[in-house]
Amino acid sequence: MGQAPKSIWGMLVAAAVAAAAFTIIIWKFDPYNSSRLVFGLFFFSFFIMVSGLIIPSLYFYQLKRGLLDITEGLNTILQQSLVISTTITIFFALQTIHVLSWWNGLLILIIAVILSMYFKK
Repeated sequence: MGQAPKSIWGMLVAAAVAAAAFTIIIWKFDPYNSSRLVFGLFFFSFFIMVSGLIIPSLYFYQLKRGLLDITEGLNTILQQSLVISTTITIFFALQTIHVLSWWNGLLILIIAVILSMYFKK
């Protein structure tokens, strides 16, 4: 296995910082008395944390599978991970505001699959 690019390690560091911010928001703010800015930061830090964990995971998985072109593979991994982390964040946001149902979840999942297939070459 080759050595991972510095951007992968930077994404892991960003995920750690976002996880710390996510934890601080959970412990320090009351969700019922918080403003929309706190909720925005909450979901943004969650998105960065999930993205920062999925991108290196997919990279090392593809590297283990024998990915040959690292730059093209990294672009594909970035696209896939952004679709996955956006989908997870939307699921989490809809569950937080109590509007997630199986129908909404299915529609979001179908949109994510369509976007993933659109970006695939």
